[in-house]
Amino acid sequence: MRILVTGANGLIGRYVVYRLRADGHNVSGSCRRPGKVRGLPADIDLIQADFNTDVDPQVWHDRLGGFDAVVNCVGALQDGAGDNLENVHIRGASALFSGAQSAGVLRIVHISAIGADAKGNTGFARTKAKTEELLSETEVEWVVLRPGLVLAPTVYGGSAALRGLAGLPWITPLPASSEPVQIIGIDDLTRIVSLAISTPELVGGVHDVANPAPTTLPEIVAQLRGWLGFKPGHALRVPNWLMWPVTKGADLAGVFGWRSPMRSTAWAQLGQGVVARCDHLPDRDLIGEIRPLEAVLASAPSTLQDRWHARFYFLKPLIVLLLGIFGIVTGLIALWPGRGMAESELMAVGTSAGAAAMLNLAASTLDIFNGLLILWKRTHKLGLMLLLAVCGVYLVAGSILDPSLWADPLGPLIKVFPVVALCLVAAAMWEER
Repeated sequence: MRILVTGANGLIGRYVVYRLRADGHNVSGSCRRPGKVRGLPADIDLIQADFNTDVDPQVWHDRLGGFDAVVNCVGALQDGAGDNLENVHIRGASALFSGAQSAGVLRIVHISAIGADAKGNTGFARTKAKTEELLSETEVEWVVLRPGLVLAPTVYGGSAALRGLAGLPWITPLPASSEPVQIIGIDDLTRIVSLAISTPELVGGVHDVANPAPTTLPEIVAQLRGWLGFKPGHALRVPNWLMWPVTKGADLAGVFGWRSPMRSTAWAQLGQGVVARCDHLPDRDLIGEIRPLEAVLASAPSTLQDRWHARFYFLKPLIVLLLGIFGIVTGLIALWPGRGMAESELMAVGTSAGAAAMLNLAASTLDIFNGLLILWKRTHKLGLMLLLAVCGVYLVAGSILDPSLWADPLGPLIKVFPVVALCLVAAAMWEER
């Protein structure tokens, strides 16, 4: 069959692409920025599509001509820069379903989530439920799969955060509540997706797919620590009132384009548990066994790269925050409380008072602007490159104008090198997928 996988650059979408190709299907994918995608087969056809803006059914009708099936893996956790739940889960999805119907697509497999509910306590749950309702109203054969917490060798989003927690030394902070969580390995999920493409008995059903044995977040993190080869840590239960500033800080990062799994929606969803509904369980004879957590982790060894990722996971946002705030604060200091000192130092090496004031204003403004570039996701890498250039100019100009700075006990020039090192580390880790 010729199949389009929407959201092909996402965690689930990537594995679905590989699974369907291995099963002999002709697979194409869609994503927001095809030119920046890495890790998918080089010969796959990628279509540029954005559910935030592609809300016209005719657009999807034109794209879907000749396709037999669609697997929709597109989703967003909550509103933020570049994401609008109403568009992604409702308007964009509705356009896809209508366009698929008019284009003659035979079947749509939609990846939803356990907990989708029209009366849910998050916009994510409510809009996911609306997507399912819209799909059920089409005349195309459809299947809805609601996976539990998805675990995969490649991680970002919630599964990456769990590894990050497992990588923290000594103490592992966890939510105070321990609601049950049902997991599914990515291999089991993609196998079921492939079955949904060709199994008539699954058509017209909303299926919760997860291992039936529930676990908890502390148990998952503890087993991940063991799998990574780290010593057992001491679980620290964090009360909800203390988690609030963390989740709100992550929500604020979302305004700057960072899709942190620490946002309030993620913790609200986990706080109510991830448990399959009895009335949505598919026939096990149709979908086969879904492995438990122990078997999923035992299917492959952890690697050095896994351990590095776990250890660096929470260091990355800390580095980004420090570099961004560093630029903004140093610029503000030079503009106000330290203005006189900065201009005096420039005049001490022969610069006129007027020129010193202008140079200080220009450098301070550049520092603040550069800090904002680093904090904004879309311009983050540009900001890092600019900061490296500024550091280079600072070192050269300082060496020429006042070589004695190299011998200064406070090390104003020597201290530039740790900043350069942090920039290089941040640049090496800027990719999220």
